[in-house]
Amino acid sequence: MNLFQGGTGVIPIANHPPTSTSPHEVIIKATTACKEWECAQNKQIIPAQQKNPYLPPPQPLADTVMCYTDAAWKSNLRAVGLAWIFTDHNITEISRGSCYQDNVSSPLLAEALSVRSALTQAASLNLNQI
Repeated sequence: MNLFQGGTGVIPIANHPPTSTSPHEVIIKATTACKEWECAQNKQIIPAQQKNPYLPPPQPLADTVMCYTDAAWKSNLRAVGLAWIFTDHNITEISRGSCYQDNVSSPLLAEALSVRSALTQAASLNLNQI
């Protein structure tokens, strides 16, 4: 049997004769079949995860030193300015520093160099509870 009957391009499905169906009917049948399929699926209700309420950051211990760093990268010069500040738990400044460095390839590297410089300074100041 030839799949195409009479050159019309109609393919018989499950030995059903070709029928003419309007686009509207096709949409309705497809939507109905989709809804039936969805209803037949096992639906597992997954409870929505509750959002954690805002929790303020914990208060640092009295001997903790806070370290704040920053970097400013100049792409056209491939240079960076690095800075850091150390404070105690009351936000009283202990020390600060800054430096300039050439041949820095990216802003991410600049930030990493800023942290490294701050940690080097912290070690030289014997700050070990950062």
